[in-house]
This record gives sequence, structure tokens and C-alpha cells, in this order.
Amino acid sequence: MAYKITELTELKVFFRNVFGCSIGQFIDTLMTAACAQIIIDIVKLDEYLHKIHPEDENLSCDEIIFKHYGDEGAALIDELI
Repeated sequence: MAYKITELTELKVFFRNVFGCSIGQFIDTLMTAACAQIIIDIVKLDEYLHKIHPEDENLSCDEIIFKHYGDEGAALIDELI
């Protein structure tokens, strides 16, 4: 299920509950506007995850998400890319 722009308030709360940070720093505003649904910049998320989990430098973004945020985190990101 993709998140519509009108669902941003609920998404902000859900994202913070899962990842412990604000989604705002990852939103790709151009793609979000063009698609009329919330899209994140996966490169920014990858950089952030590797910064806060330096012990996982050899893992991919997906692997870090599964390891630290589980299936819920992975499913959420899949909906946002």
C-alpha cells in the first residue's frame, strides 16, 4: 500500500515508531509531488543507516533494516520506494 500525501501525518508517527527518527529527512519531494504519494530517497536512508550502525558497514541497506527494524521496517520501506 502506497502512502498518499494526505496520509503524511499518520506516516510520520508510524515511521518514528519503527525507525526512531523523522521521515522528513528522507522524503524525495520531487518524486512525491510527481507521483502524488510519499516516496523516500533510498540513498539518503542508506547513508543514514550506515552512519548510525557503523558496525554493519559491510551489510546492505536491506540487511541493516531487517537486522535492526525487522519485517515491519522492511515492509514500510518497500512501500516508500
